[in-house]
Amino acid sequence: MGKGISKEKLAEISAKTRFKTGKQQVDIARQGGIASGIAKREKRTMREIAEIILSKDVMTSDGVVTGKYAVLAKVIDKALKGDLQAATFIRDTIGEKPTEKTQTELTLTQALVEFVDGKGDDKDSGEVPPAVN
Repeated sequence: MGKGISKEKLAEISAKTRFKTGKQQVDIARQGGIASGIAKREKRTMREIAEIILSKDVMTSDGVVTGKYAVLAKVIDKALKGDLQAATFIRDTIGEKPTEKTQTELTLTQALVEFVDGKGDDKDSGEVPPAVN
């Protein structure tokens, strides 16, 4: 054969990547399910451990506080010292995470305010408003 993969090499690759028979596919799916279950249990365990640790009391210079309070206080301290990542975390945690807005997401109140302020009044601009279907 000329350039390229030999027939033997092609057959070997094809055998490894070929769809499996019913029993083989069932075995592969079962192994994947078992691995997925193990990963979920480990993740749940880590979350539970973190929740337990953060709910415990911690001695700080301010007295005894919960772990959550101590961690949050430390993050706020870092944010106040100029750590942008800490500031972003605090902003997102208190519910002020900005969202991207498109023109179609204008609220009725915003549209009315723009109209009253003259921004939405097409008579003054001399432009023809777009047709509405």
